[in-house]
Amino acid sequence: MRPARRRAGDWERSEKSRGVERAALVGAWLIGLVAAAAAGAGTLRLDVPVNAPVEEVWSAVRDFQAVHRRLAQGFVVDTEPVAGAAVETRRVTFANGAVAEEVLLGLDEGLRRLAYSSIRGRALHHAASMEVVPAPEGSRIVWTTDVLPDDLVPGIRAMMEQGAAAMQRTLVAEQDAAAGEGQGR
Repeated sequence: MRPARRRAGDWERSEKSRGVERAALVGAWLIGLVAAAAAGAGTLRLDVPVNAPVEEVWSAVRDFQAVHRRLAQGFVVDTEPVAGAAVETRRVTFANGAVAEEVLLGLDEGLRRLAYSSIRGRALHHAASMEVVPAPEGSRIVWTTDVLPDDLVPGIRAMMEQGAAAMQRTLVAEQDAAAGEGQGR
């Protein structure tokens, strides 16, 4: 039996469908953001110094599906892509057993900024971004999260602080390993 032949317009329709789904998701996110701002959502911001070059830190941050290996080892224990999602989505398992589904909202190479949103869980609204900027000692990751309701802020803050410590350990260890390989060890 032969596989069905695709008509010329099939691919375009499927791409349009994905575009419509993505637009709907982004639209829902924007509505949530406006509602969160009106309700006074909790905004958390961490400035994470990292003793590693900007390019290496950005490479790890932008690797959306490899957080558990390249960015926050020990804090995130597994990351897997969610099959069939309209936009790039990952399922993240944390060391404390919590599991979150996160959608990639945007990736800006020029700004070295990644934005994502948690779409499953207790939060009515969750949007976060990480931006990698140069610093005298190497780099800084500016990690900002908006969350609603406000009573989730203390728990999210604690997780972000644990995640920041894991990022520092992971990225410095990666830098040290790269330096060791360069010296022929």
